[in-house]
Amino acid sequence: MSYVMFLQHLFSAKRRVLLLYLLVISIPIVYYITSRVIEVRNNKLLIKYSELSYHLQQHSIMAKKSNIKSHKKSDPIDIEINKSFKNKNIIFTVSLLDGGKCFVEINSAKFSNLLDAIIDVSNKYDINVSSADIYLHQDDDDGYVAGKIIFFK
Repeated sequence: MSYVMFLQHLFSAKRRVLLLYLLVISIPIVYYITSRVIEVRNNKLLIKYSELSYHLQQHSIMAKKSNIKSHKKSDPIDIEINKSFKNKNIIFTVSLLDGGKCFVEINSAKFSNLLDAIIDVSNKYDINVSSADIYLHQDDDDGYVAGKIIFFK
């Protein structure tokens, strides 16, 4: 059988109709499978989106409960510490150190007020404690303390 006869036999009228029929049927099948794959991917992405949206809402609620605010205008660290410590009736002095640190010497404070002031500074102004040396006040036994604290931002 020669090559020409092979091609004539391969592309005879009956076979051309059969190939065309298979092509016409396979196109919708491929389209259906592709659309299903895309639909499954979209559903997975929608599930991930709803989970992320839920977590974002939860974190927003927690931030609102914790009074976390974004400070566009940030005061120097010593002014922010002064604000919190003055409101708690603490006798203290503040000095700025190199590297964005602040040294606070506590002369007299109730221990609970001092803890409240430290927590207030940390939560409101995002200032952390680098080191703290707190001891009982020498002159008083009524729960008053003195000490030294170094804050950093």
